[in-house]
Amino acid sequence: FKSWKNIFVEGNWRNAKFNPTEGIILILGTSCVYSAKLIKSLIAKGWKPRIGIPMNAKVSVGDDCILEYLSMGAEVVIFPPNKISQILLDIRKVLMVSEVGESNEEIKDSLFYFIEMSKFKNVEHIVKTSFLGTHHLHGESEEKLISSLPSTVIRHSPFFQSLLLASVKEFGYFQFCGSENTRVSWLDMEDLVDCITKIVVQPSKNNIGKIYLMTGPQSLSFAEIAEHFSGISHKKISFRQISEEKAMMSLIHSTQIPEWKAESYLDFYRNLGNSDICPEARAVSPDCERTLGRDSNTFIQFLESHFRYFREDHLDHFYMNSTEYYSIKNQFDRFQSTDSTKNAPASNEVDRSTFVKCVGSIFNDEETAEALFRGFEKKMKEKISFQEYMKGIGRLTKGNPNERLHFAFKMYEVIGKLDATNFVKCLRSLHRFTVGNKLGDEFNEILIQFFDGIRKEHKTISFNVFYDAIMNNPSFLEQIGMEGLISKEENGNIFRRGGIFFGHESWDLAEALTVGIYNSIKRIQGLYGPKSCMNPDFVATNVEIKVFGQTENIPISRPNSHSTIKEFVDFEPDVFFYIRSLFGVELEEYLNSFSPENLFGTLVEVASTGRSGSFFFRTCDNRYLLKTLPADEALLLQRSLPDYFKYLCNNRDTLLIRFYGLHQIVYRGASIYFAVMENIFNTPLPINERYDLKGSKHDRFVKIREGGSADVALKDLNFKRELNIGKEAKESFILQIERDSKWLEERNICDYSLLVGIHDPKKISSGRKIVKPIKIGKFKTSQWRTDFGGISSNHENESEKEVYFFGIIDILTLYDRKKRLEGALKGVVYSDVSAAPPIPYRERFVKFMSSIVV
Repeated sequence: FKSWKNIFVEGNWRNAKFNPTEGIILILGTSCVYSAKLIKSLIAKGWKPRIGIPMNAKVSVGDDCILEYLSMGAEVVIFPPNKISQILLDIRKVLMVSEVGESNEEIKDSLFYFIEMSKFKNVEHIVKTSFLGTHHLHGESEEKLISSLPSTVIRHSPFFQSLLLASVKEFGYFQFCGSENTRVSWLDMEDLVDCITKIVVQPSKNNIGKIYLMTGPQSLSFAEIAEHFSGISHKKISFRQISEEKAMMSLIHSTQIPEWKAESYLDFYRNLGNSDICPEARAVSPDCERTLGRDSNTFIQFLESHFRYFREDHLDHFYMNSTEYYSIKNQFDRFQSTDSTKNAPASNEVDRSTFVKCVGSIFNDEETAEALFRGFEKKMKEKISFQEYMKGIGRLTKGNPNERLHFAFKMYEVIGKLDATNFVKCLRSLHRFTVGNKLGDEFNEILIQFFDGIRKEHKTISFNVFYDAIMNNPSFLEQIGMEGLISKEENGNIFRRGGIFFGHESWDLAEALTVGIYNSIKRIQGLYGPKSCMNPDFVATNVEIKVFGQTENIPISRPNSHSTIKEFVDFEPDVFFYIRSLFGVELEEYLNSFSPENLFGTLVEVASTGRSGSFFFRTCDNRYLLKTLPADEALLLQRSLPDYFKYLCNNRDTLLIRFYGLHQIVYRGASIYFAVMENIFNTPLPINERYDLKGSKHDRFVKIREGGSADVALKDLNFKRELNIGKEAKESFILQIERDSKWLEERNICDYSLLVGIHDPKKISSGRKIVKPIKIGKFKTSQWRTDFGGISSNHENESEKEVYFFGIIDILTLYDRKKRLEGALKGVVYSDVSAAPPIPYRERFVKFMSSIVV
């Protein structure tokens, strides 16, 4: 102690030199955190604190606390109780901070201090604090103080800060010896510090002789506290009632306090729960808010400002590669570039209005953008930083169910609760950001019924109630198409859908594609009508296209758009309109599939196993695929379009893949071609097996682990079964295969495949129902699309009936010099290679496909 400035111990008191500061306040007390906050607050108001620490064996003030007091500019005096008169020199006011676990000796000392203070006329005001529930300990000394000295007594509730327990973060619970219905009007320590500071710095006559009851704005039970914790922490937090013996051991073990002090705390909490001993513990007093001149902090507000303490941050579990990171950063930078305050200094934040304007222009919905902004956790209410934005995007798009549900809940909750209107909005937004598209208005009744069912058991919808209702009702999630929220990958990890989200490395590309296709269809609507779909029979027999080669440059800029892609070319828009009409695709539904309003998931990136380097996007309604094409394949599609259109008109049951659009954009300095195609697997039925079949044997085997993903397309040597479609369907199938492959052969095309999907009801878990029948158009569909988008097997037993899905894909590869060379080189070593001339390729293809159907 001797090396510390302004610390005085028993001994040479005559040489003790105190700073003669105007307005010195003596603080007697041992609570480190509490006292430190008071010191900081009083210094800010111009007072010089002198901390008096009695030399008592049962008083324990750590070296760290003392050093902190000194570093803040306070004086620290360690004194024997009988020498208090020496540290009262120059003191104008005294603040006595009482702890819960004070010893009987300390409480007796306080009476002695009061007597000593009465000898000093310069002490103009004494303020004493104590916890509610300790009146039986402090009542005598406080009554003597009020009756004999210029003083104020503050009795206050326990602190919110006492609930920031490590068990909440680590184990998902907190425990006390009281019951879950024990109610206490907990208080924010920061509010109490502000109250004490105001009382101290105000003229003494305003508060002398008064006893204040300082409480929080709410009386909360432990059960309600658990609900509030759950609402902020992204996971369910529970309360556990434990015995007094266990509570005693837990206090000693977790805080390292002596047994006598643990007994005092136990007695304190026991008294709080006893309305006969401490009725004021659950009371809500206006004294705190009157003193503050403002509303005191609620528990929810406290938790929101301290969530980092008790909530595990799952961002470390998000896989975010460098490309995604820089894409998120670029997205955020573009938000900043649209800020109207261009002359403002550079900042790492985006304000609310800018965020809402930018995101609202993408969704065409500023209300959702406003709610989205609320979902992010932010230090500042009206601004969001890049780090906060990045974490929020990670939670919303890659988070576990807890995090996604919490984000959606936070978007619409009001004081930790959801009413019917916000409940519906919450679930609609959750669907939009989890599945990727908007729920139709027809689902509103289902959502309201679900809400009413919850309200029958719960008066209010807190996060705990919301979470349990969602996670415990998989049938409801399946009914609205959100079963993926609680699905698991086969490795046990949380299911991550591949949606294109804010900051995704393909965000710019997805935005440009959706806006370009959307604007292209809007142009067609202007020509043919908003819901136009020409009669397929009329198109097949009467439409004759005499001029091919039409291109349209489509604008893709939008108000407040931040896309860096400005060029979008639409090839043969009228021809593709006729092709879509051939198969009953209406403009309105096609438009909805590519609506920028659903951009948060409009496109889902699909991994490609091919060797071409092409990659796919799938629309979130599962209807269409967008595939990148090499320039030579895009050119071949353009040149083949007249024949392709004519062939489709004459062969409406063709198995050839249906192309619905061809587009070009300039992205990062390179031209990229995209074809829009039908998704052969557009069905509500789960596909259990997928095959890519060519009729070749070389390099036509895929190694898969046991229980591997059904999304992986296997190859010819993996195919060890038959497709039972019946005699009549078999004849039609083989005839169609012959026609389609003949058309490809005549155009010198090879290397195509038959893509096969199989739905096997025997592999579906019992109890699962198909709740979303595929939409049947008003026009006749292909014979291969009649049953849930496929064709049913010929099994007599209904429970064994499979559904098959067929389509000939990869039909844009010419047998050119490159293919000839590939075939020649592989043919030297292997037989039956894939790269064969068109005629033998067709013959082998037809032979193999004829062999797999019965």
